Amino acid sequence: MSEKEYKTTEAQRRAQKKWRERNRKREALQSAKRAGIFFIKNHAIPADLEQFKQAVEAREKDIESARVAIKDFQTMTPVIFELFCEVLAFEDGTKTLNQMAAEGRINLEMVVNFGKECLKDVSDMWGNLDKMDYEELESIKEFKRWINKYEKDMGGM
Repeated sequence: MSEKEYKTTEAQRRAQKKWRERNRKREALQSAKRAGIFFIKNHAIPADLEQFKQAVEAREKDIESARVAIKDFQTMTPVIFELFCEVLAFEDGTKTLNQMAAEGRINLEMVVNFGKECLKDVSDMWGNLDKMDYEELESIKEFKRWINKYEKDMGGM
């Protein structure tokens, strides 16, 4: 097997592993949703519905606060990178990064890689949150519809 073929199969394995992990999470979410709806339909009393509603609303707030935090981090990443560059320049007498690299004081590639890693972290965090929590938010909306429906059927709360 050539090196190119090996890299391709290795990339396919990693992608498949990631897909399977996401699929397991999705299946677990679907199973929990079905179990919750079954409980609401067949066994819930008004006190259960109120407790369930509070738990669902708390989870929804957690997801929204995580989204806000990631958006904040996303907007702060360029600022963090600029500050990192400024600190390097300040420690070396306010020289530019290119001057310090030319003198061999810093590795410019390291600075660029730091910036890339920051941006990669943000995109990974945002991508993972967006994919999984979107489904969870949809489930939360569905739970709210079921809870409201059965609250009305029980005569309101």
